[in-house]
Amino acid sequence: MFEVDARFLASERKEFEDNWQSKVSAWAERVYECFKLKGNLAYIPRIYVTPFYAYDESPMRLNIGGSVRTAKYVVRQVATTSVDAENPEEKWAIYILYNLIKIATPKTNTANIAHELLHYYHRPRKPMALTLQEFSSMVGKSEVEIYYMKEREVKQAEDFFEEPVRSMILDMEKEKSQLGTGKKYTEGAEEVKGSEFLGRVLGEQRARDFLDKLLRHSPELT
Repeated sequence: MFEVDARFLASERKEFEDNWQSKVSAWAERVYECFKLKGNLAYIPRIYVTPFYAYDESPMRLNIGGSVRTAKYVVRQVATTSVDAENPEEKWAIYILYNLIKIATPKTNTANIAHELLHYYHRPRKPMALTLQEFSSMVGKSEVEIYYMKEREVKQAEDFFEEPVRSMILDMEKEKSQLGTGKKYTEGAEEVKGSEFLGRVLGEQRARDFLDKLLRHSPELT
């Protein structure tokens, strides 16, 4: 039911297709079976496996013993939901870092797919249906702030899934709180700034054309 696409892997594509593709498909099918709102999905999003991930950082000020210091907060999105590389105007897709698939446990991988399926569920049916309200809510915010805005929509994601996926999500969230933002899965992988992710999956020209068409499609954005 889920289409798993390895077009971005290049030299690692055969390895993935021989050793991992059937496993990713099985994890995704389990997620779908356990999703309580699957009857409300307009379509099943494609899953792209990538050698790159979205990386964002934002400065923050810390008050330590009365002394203010500057640090940076880093978000590594080892899985994310964005427009479909094949059909960006009409569909959303899930993108998963190949390193995550190889290193994480089957339960963690299943939970990540569930997390992203819920993000997709909260998106408008088509990317072109994005509204002025959604865009204006992001103006002036850093990529990290936007990331956490999106994460709020899937707060308590476990409540949308039956067992055993529900427990897998709870375990994944516990791991994230203890280990941070995915660094263990990103060693050796290509970093792509969050603001450049669209250009990486569509190509720079297609990404510009898509954004131009999005603005023209919504009069309230012009």
